[in-house]
Amino acid sequence: MSAETQNHQQQTGQALPLAYIAVHDKTPSMRVLYASSNIRLALQFEPDEVLGLPAFSFITNQKVGEYKQKFGQPSDESVVISNTMVYDRNRSPVYLRIIHFNCDDIAFNVAMCYPEINDQVGEMRRQAFEEQCRQQSTVYRSRGRFLQACLVLERQRAVDDVAPWGPRVVFASRSFEAIVNLDASDVQGLSFLALVAAEDTVKAARFLERVAGSQTVVVEKLLLVNGGQADNNRPVCVEVVAAGSDDGAILLCRPDRMRGLGQNDDDSGYTSLEDIISSDPETSGLSDAWRF
Repeated sequence: MSAETQNHQQQTGQALPLAYIAVHDKTPSMRVLYASSNIRLALQFEPDEVLGLPAFSFITNQKVGEYKQKFGQPSDESVVISNTMVYDRNRSPVYLRIIHFNCDDIAFNVAMCYPEINDQVGEMRRQAFEEQCRQQSTVYRSRGRFLQACLVLERQRAVDDVAPWGPRVVFASRSFEAIVNLDASDVQGLSFLALVAAEDTVKAARFLERVAGSQTVVVEKLLLVNGGQADNNRPVCVEVVAAGSDDGAILLCRPDRMRGLGQNDDDSGYTSLEDIISSDPETSGLSDAWRF
């Protein structure tokens, strides 16, 4: 374990795994669009220097084909738990457990690092992790083409006088506009809690705290502000499935059709995230209820 990682643990009070966020497109080049600051601790790369590079150039030779097949092309698997091996700056392999969000043909990844798995002592644990990932592969698969969008939040900050609205949105998929009538480019840079309706602000703040402290996905329903100009400009109820760490979070948002649509809307085939994903994943053991 590097000295930087040890310092990070002491400062945050968190044990391994160290996690970072990485976003890449699903074109053949798989360009990196965003990387959070923890990639510096995990792989010794600066976030800016990896932007625009092919994501697969960091994957180890034995895993690159598998990664391209899983995450290099569009898929209806909206949230997937998987694993891979990447190279750090010194070309040393680092084992990652990935929570992958697929949205707008973009890959949003929370990557959790397990450097101790790469040594001989960790071989049995590596095999156990890979078996667990196979069993828990698809957390949520869309049925049909339901509207959904992804937000990436910056490093979690306390809600206090200095940062009264918590972490900002640093990346928003283009489909977010269709959910809340706010252009994705206008959402970027805003504090996430500023997008939440007043009656759900405290609930949303607690939700972000749960996400930062969890090593798996967390689910919640939230009311978001509606940026439309209609007179009945009511908040939009969305189901959110999220994952992250102290370094930020990825939020997959989908309108709650059971609450937000009228009787005449076609909701055939609709299954809520709440029905699919346990609201307490850490005690559910990622049972079959997680799978579609």
